[in-house]
Amino acid sequence: MKTISFNTLLVALSLIIANLAMGTAWGQGATIEETPPPPKPQPKPKPVPVFVTPKLLWKTGLGRVEGSPVFAGENLYLAATDSLFQLDFGGRSQWRIALGQQLGSPAFDTQRIYSGTDTGVLQAISRKSGKGVWKFTTDENSAIYTTPELGDGRVYVEATDGNVYALDAAGGQLRWKFLRPDGSLGYSSPVFADGSLYICGETTLYRLNPRNGEVIWQKYIGGKSLSTVAIGGGRLFVGGDGTGLTAHSLGDGSILWTFVGRIKNDWFGSPTVTNGMIYVSTYNRYVYGIDANTGGGKWSLQVPGSALSTPAVDTKRSVVYVTSTTYKDNPTLTAIDGKTGKKLWDYKLGHTTGSPIIVGDTLYVGSTTGTLYAFSLK
Repeated sequence: MKTISFNTLLVALSLIIANLAMGTAWGQGATIEETPPPPKPQPKPKPVPVFVTPKLLWKTGLGRVEGSPVFAGENLYLAATDSLFQLDFGGRSQWRIALGQQLGSPAFDTQRIYSGTDTGVLQAISRKSGKGVWKFTTDENSAIYTTPELGDGRVYVEATDGNVYALDAAGGQLRWKFLRPDGSLGYSSPVFADGSLYICGETTLYRLNPRNGEVIWQKYIGGKSLSTVAIGGGRLFVGGDGTGLTAHSLGDGSILWTFVGRIKNDWFGSPTVTNGMIYVSTYNRYVYGIDANTGGGKWSLQVPGSALSTPAVDTKRSVVYVTSTTYKDNPTLTAIDGKTGKKLWDYKLGHTTGSPIIVGDTLYVGSTTGTLYAFSLK
């Protein structure tokens, strides 16, 4: 039997004492890893809506529709022939007021609807009762072909006499008017954004102080334009005739980039900007998807007729809807994949001059044949 020396025992005893002090000896103070609880079930991601063929929900005859419907609260408002209508979302008329021929779309605030006529009369109507609140007449009864704009307690409207008028929204009193020095005939609507008023004359962009109508900056765009500006991402976008689509700095109006389509002298309509993309249609029947940051063209598609309306975008499904004019009984409502530019669907509405709008999962569009249509997008 082998004898263990006293020194060996002393070393072994020292190691045991050291391990006890460190809390690791023979199960005393040893670390025990607990079994982790099972992971909590994660909610399944909601499926991304996909394009389905729009289904006609209803159509209603109102009279010749030149502009676009607008929605406010639980109602649609639409100018047709010589009247302004309030409709529910089923297309049933709630009230009607005769105003005169209206070529633009109405505007609204919490209490009133505002609409201009071809005889130069801007009227404010109670949303609740459909009765007139006040009316204002432009100089020499100059026609109002565009949509009024609201902001800072005022309503702004352009007329064919070259003036932009600013009126008190509650009472209709004239606060100021601005005569466009470029001689524009007032075919684009003013836009109120970030505390300023932006307008596009036939050749020049203006940024105005909405309190007094003073020019903050103006920028010659190099050609004629009938386009209402679109604003997004700190930039202003406008289409022109022969100038393509241009992006401008809101700060000083300087041009950041220019996009020219497939036809050099094509006439661009009013663009729509959303999710970093710009969608715009043209007189020569092209629709474009453009990168809003760089101005690079992503896709183009030629539709059957001239398409100067403002595109409506179903952002849930990334689908762009455009209307175009009648040519040889062609379809005048087209659905386009917003990512690829592929045509998904079209429909014969008859002649259209207004733009479609999307409310929730429903698209509304009117035609000059006198019909307002509603399509389900889901």
